[in-house]
Amino acid sequence: MKELVKLVDPSIAVVSEIFVVIGEAFQKGQLYRTEIFFQTVETRYEAMTATDKDMFKEYISSKGGQKIISDFAIAVSSTPSTIVNASLALLYSQDPEFNFSKSELERFIAAVSGLTDRKVDFLLEIQNLSPSTKESLYPVYVVNKDNFEVLERVVDVDELFIYVSDFQSRGLVLMDVDQQKNFRFANKFDGVKWSVNFCLSDTQVRYIALLRKAKELVA
Repeated sequence: MKELVKLVDPSIAVVSEIFVVIGEAFQKGQLYRTEIFFQTVETRYEAMTATDKDMFKEYISSKGGQKIISDFAIAVSSTPSTIVNASLALLYSQDPEFNFSKSELERFIAAVSGLTDRKVDFLLEIQNLSPSTKESLYPVYVVNKDNFEVLERVVDVDELFIYVSDFQSRGLVLMDVDQQKNFRFANKFDGVKWSVNFCLSDTQVRYIALLRKAKELVA
């Protein structure tokens, strides 16, 4: 049948071949993401004690474990970041350093879904900044022209504003309580001055620590 179609309209055959190539590339991309996930799980599994291995096998066979892996599978398939997929694998394999509650786990999966490695690298870098001395419920971090050089190797100025806004909507960073100064630009008499303010909660710091460990595993 395919040969008959090629004889009738060669252009259709060309389009069909392109679809096949695209489909194969898509499948390879999905396979690569799942391989990162399973390789990280395997690394973690090999480090478990015999008792922990038995408990883990019992967990992944349980109804709750099946529900968790389905959520993880969706996140992995929609996320191009190898760092994120490795972090999900660490959580799935119950890394003892990151004993998140059910709600914290759900928040993390939702927050990192769809992230790229570039965005994750930026998130890891901003956590290295020293918080300001300003009194606040959570530590306040300020990025401006004076300290931006620490970040410019991983992000451009315009991306800085876009990424911080994206992280706020995801719940990976918090908006500074003093919203008037959260995104601040000078008027024409002040020269070129700008700043971006955000906060990090204890839970968000733990999320970043998880991503940092995951990056070390896949580096």
